Amino acid sequence: MIMSTSWGPLSLWFSPTRSSKIVGPMTAEIAIQSLVRWIHVLSGTVLAGGIIFWALVLRPAMRDRLSGEPAEALGAGMASRWRALVGLSTLLLLASGFYNFFTLSLDRAKDEPLYHPIFGIKFLAALGIFFLSAALVGRSSAFERMRADPGKWLALNAILATLVLLLGGILKSLGGAS
Repeated sequence: MIMSTSWGPLSLWFSPTRSSKIVGPMTAEIAIQSLVRWIHVLSGTVLAGGIIFWALVLRPAMRDRLSGEPAEALGAGMASRWRALVGLSTLLLLASGFYNFFTLSLDRAKDEPLYHPIFGIKFLAALGIFFLSAALVGRSSAFERMRADPGKWLALNAILATLVLLLGGILKSLGGAS
């Protein structure tokens, strides 16, 4: 196989193909698809990992070890930092998800009848994650009750995050972009 001189050895490393076979040199289209996929996976990892960490590690530790002013200070500091990551991750996931869906999934999944219903469930669950994450770290007084007792909302968000990850794996195995 002759590799593209413009991409060199990266031609194999960047390839988003599902098989381990060498299919050809790296093209700009494949490079963009790979970059967008990495952005999507990294943003999803940050958001889902942060949610699960908050629900299963941070909140129980704070509840067991802190109370009063130290707990409030830690919670406020965490929320201000997490808020920026929630917003950025949400933006990147929506942008890269739409790109993946319209450039990869529509064509690859046209022969798979389960693809679009599963994608629909994944997308609705992701919208739930975006909403709950923003509500739990936001500043709106409308969601103050959620922030005052976030336990059940964090648990629901962790379940939704796990569901989205599982459905993404199923979609990828069905042949489309997850």
